[in-house]
Amino acid sequence: MTMECLRHIAKQTLPYQVFAPSEINELCVLRAAGLIMAVIPPPEAIQHGATCYKPATVLGITEKGKLALLEESSDALAGWGDS
Repeated sequence: MTMECLRHIAKQTLPYQVFAPSEINELCVLRAAGLIMAVIPPPEAIQHGATCYKPATVLGITEKGKLALLEESSDALAGWGDS
């Protein structure tokens, strides 16, 4: 799911804001892995529910994140056509 989130971010205009707590949790994982640069609100600002009153903001995808996206697409292409 986290790589799916990274792919989604790659398609957005940055900076990109996220309000959903579940998506903010994914951003925390991506940031901890060094794949994105993001400003994430403190846990007390993240409500349990559909939206937060203070968004997380993705500022960019790091070189490591770009490499992960590139490797994933290369792996997908390498397996394309295999039966």
